Amino acid sequence: MKKKYKDPASIREEDTKTVKEAMNRLLDSFKLKRKFSETQILSAWEDMMGKTISSRTSKLYFKNGVLFCQITSAPLKHKMLMNKDKMINIIRSEFGPDSVSDIVVY
Repeated sequence: MKKKYKDPASIREEDTKTVKEAMNRLLDSFKLKRKFSETQILSAWEDMMGKTISSRTSKLYFKNGVLFCQITSAPLKHKMLMNKDKMINIIRSEFGPDSVSDIVVY
């Protein structure tokens, strides 16, 4: 008896996904979505906050969804503490509402 096989071209069309869908599925399957988002935020820090803040940032890292930011200038640190909500909104508008839960400036 002859077995019936599907045409390989039709199989590919059924399983077609965009690169974005494939990346999201890959990140979800390995539970790396949050870490990937955190890495994107760290690399985009200068673009989001500007050169002044970026040049005075000596340490920047995530821990449990909280962004820790060490600033070398006391006046700038005070200004950032006063505008913490604005900074969180900038990051959330770029990377989604669950990207950062809080910012600690020290």
